[in-house]
Amino acid sequence: MSSWFRRASSAATRAFFAAARHPGAFVPFALLATTDSVMPLLPAEFMAISLMIIQPHRARVVGFGFALAASASALVLALVIAQASAYVVSANPGLIDVLEHGNPFITDWGAFALAALSIFPDSPRASVAAATVAGLPHVTIAVSVFVGKLVLYTGLSYLLIRLPTLIARLRNQQSPTISRIRPKLRRLAALQRLLQRDNS
Repeated sequence: MSSWFRRASSAATRAFFAAARHPGAFVPFALLATTDSVMPLLPAEFMAISLMIIQPHRARVVGFGFALAASASALVLALVIAQASAYVVSANPGLIDVLEHGNPFITDWGAFALAALSIFPDSPRASVAAATVAGLPHVTIAVSVFVGKLVLYTGLSYLLIRLPTLIARLRNQQSPTISRIRPKLRRLAALQRLLQRDNS
C-alpha cells in the first residue's frame, strides 16, 4: 500500500509540475488556494513556491495573487463559521477547541495578532476561527490575512533569489539555530535546481 501511495504521489507531483510550466497556470492554482481554509487540497505555499521557481519573472505577481487567495479563503472560512460552525468542525476537527475557547492573543490584539500569525506558513485556520469568535469584522479578518501572507510571499520570493548566496554564507557557521535551518534551505535549493533544470 505504501508503495502504491508513493507511486501515486510521485505521479501527482509530476503532473502538478508539468501544469505549473503552463503560462496560464497561475490563475487556476490561485483559485485552488482559495479553498485552503475550508477544504485543503494542496498546500498554497507549495504551489506558490513552485510557480515562483518555474516562472521567476512572475514571482511578485504570484506572491500578490496567493496573498489575495489566502485573504479570500479566510473570508470564506469566517463566513462559514458564522453561519455553520458544525460544518467547519466536521471538515476541520482541530478547530473545536478554538471555537469553544477562542485565542487570548487574538482577543487582546485583534487584527494585528491575526496579521502576525498569518505570516507563518500553512493556512491560518485556527487564527481565523479565533478572530471570528472574538467578533472581528469579516473584512478586517480578510485584510489582516492578506497583509500577513503578502509579507510571507514577499519574503519567500526574496529568499529564492538569494538562496545560493545564503547557503554559501551559512555553510561554515555552526550555531544550533543555523544547523536546523541549513538542511531545509538545502532541500529548497534542490527543489529549485530540479525545477529549473526540467524547465530549461
